[in-house]
Amino acid sequence: MPTTKLLERVRAQVEALNLEGEVVEKGIVGGTGILWNGNLVCGVVGDDLLVRLGKEGGAYVRLAKADAGSFDGSQLSVRRMMMRGRESKTWFLVSADEVRTKVPLRTWIDRAVAFAATLPGEE
Repeated sequence: MPTTKLLERVRAQVEALNLEGEVVEKGIVGGTGILWNGNLVCGVVGDDLLVRLGKEGGAYVRLAKADAGSFDGSQLSVRRMMMRGRESKTWFLVSADEVRTKVPLRTWIDRAVAFAATLPGEE
């Protein structure tokens, strides 16, 4: 179940963006997701922020690994989400510690919204 405090903060940030179109909250495996025009953009899974960044989002993982003292994936501030035993190429988990303040949380959500803006919406 997602951390309630982080989910409340994510909701507030998404609401502050005043996105045009439909914004819906939906239960997802292990947490809660926020959909914009039918596309899952971000959410909270366990204690982590879930963001959809597309394949280009892998650059953020590489930067996190370069900055980390350890290459243990569980210690990284951002990592690829594991789905059915495989690393996702488009979905990423950002640790709660990384988004404990407003600016980094907004930055990650902005990145996810920017990617979602490139996707076709529901008709």
